[in-house]
Amino acid sequence: MKTGVIAGSGRLPAILAEEMVRSGNQVLVISVVRNYDDSLKNLASDFRQLGVGQVNKIINAFLNYDVEELAITGSIPKGELFNPLRFDTKALKILATMKNKGDSSIFSAVANEIESSGIRLIDQRQYLGKILPEKGILTKRKPSKDQLRDIEYGMELARKVSELDIGQTVVVKNQVILAVEAI
Repeated sequence: MKTGVIAGSGRLPAILAEEMVRSGNQVLVISVVRNYDDSLKNLASDFRQLGVGQVNKIINAFLNYDVEELAITGSIPKGELFNPLRFDTKALKILATMKNKGDSSIFSAVANEIESSGIRLIDQRQYLGKILPEKGILTKRKPSKDQLRDIEYGMELARKVSELDIGQTVVVKNQVILAVEAI
């Protein structure tokens, strides 16, 4: 099967491509950042670098390569997302129809455009499941009741922060917010 990866920065796109290849797939990787993992070139059956705003070229590349499914992974800096000089007409059309320009909204709009072209967008966990931790205690020491209360409170806050497209991380101690990830 031919699969695809839209790759941001970091190591995760290379790990995903490696697992796709290990599963017997031919993989087209399209990097949408300048600072991609160099190993992507060797892992992919085909590698291309396009701007994040070149949505039409990205989709056409996957269609021309007969990609049936693809995953999006890796970090994309905010500065890359909002450079109108690098947007094709399809990207501009997507942005114009969005209520807001938060990460979740942008991802959903691009995902819808990809799927409307006939390519199935897959959850990267389909290939990365073995590297994800199982649910439960991951350390030798079990958290105390106070720490568990902080964990539950922190998870609740992190979900809300994520829904608002602010970030994904919070730091909590004794039910006090010490830090919140932001842009």
